[in-house]
Amino acid sequence: MNDDTSNLIDADVKQKLNFWKTAKNLNGFWDVMVDERFSDNLLQPLGKYDIAHVKTIDDVQKLITTKEHRKVQRRLRDDSSLPFYDFNRYGSYAQMTAWMRALARNDPQLVQFISIGTSHEGRSIDGVEIGAHDRSKRIFWIDGGIHAREWAAPHTALYFIHQLTTRYNTDPTIKSLLEEITFVIVPCVNPDGYEFTRSSTNPHIRLWRKNRSQMQCRKDSWGRNRCCRGVDLNRNFDFHFKESGSSDDPCSEIYQGTGPFSEPETKAIRDAIMSKRYRGRVDAYITLHTYSQIWIHPYGHRKDSYPGDIQELVS
Repeated sequence: MNDDTSNLIDADVKQKLNFWKTAKNLNGFWDVMVDERFSDNLLQPLGKYDIAHVKTIDDVQKLITTKEHRKVQRRLRDDSSLPFYDFNRYGSYAQMTAWMRALARNDPQLVQFISIGTSHEGRSIDGVEIGAHDRSKRIFWIDGGIHAREWAAPHTALYFIHQLTTRYNTDPTIKSLLEEITFVIVPCVNPDGYEFTRSSTNPHIRLWRKNRSQMQCRKDSWGRNRCCRGVDLNRNFDFHFKESGSSDDPCSEIYQGTGPFSEPETKAIRDAIMSKRYRGRVDAYITLHTYSQIWIHPYGHRKDSYPGDIQELVS
């Protein structure tokens, strides 16, 4: 479904759509989940205008339930006493944190456990510093999980931690890298949203995107009061706030919040990077998302706007 297609769909129907992936070019495609009750409202205009569309997943809830059942079966077979993180399943936020704490206890010269702040529901936003023995070293910051449903993102960050720590003494490249650079890795900056998505196989919960901030209300074009929870943390930073790709509607998946840094999770990232400990030392920043198999570099607020080091980034 391209941009022209999206304009054919009734505004009320759009509120029932869950956009997983949007087109990146004129001939690109959209990945959209729609409630079965409203599928005809979507399919009718597509058919009327002879717009190509393919059903890739017939029943999202059934797919999620099947995967959850397989996870339970693996858990029953596996030895839960193994002292390593199991990358064959998506663990809880508590398991992520416990593993990072264990790494820091096992090798305090290489790994330091950190907390950069607290989420809306009171969870500590945790991470690690790797190779932090020299406070004058430059910093490579990596975070993930800002969108709750993107489970592979925090686990990719955890895998980075695993590779850097387990191969430090055997891989000369990693050892040399950590002699020069400190990695600060915060795997899940939206722990409330992540745990919420783990609480049910209902697609509207499993595929929740935002954080779990308090209810906000706004009148729609019909004068109805629409109230919803959560902010898209990715749109809550103070860089061209509200200018592009965000929404004032609290019920939108891309709701930017009441103002820049209105959310404790984005404040935590800002305050950590601007703290005395890290300020002026961060040379690289990667935030992990899923899915699409793409690298996105600055800037995103308008077309053909690039940073001064764009050639270095694309090379």
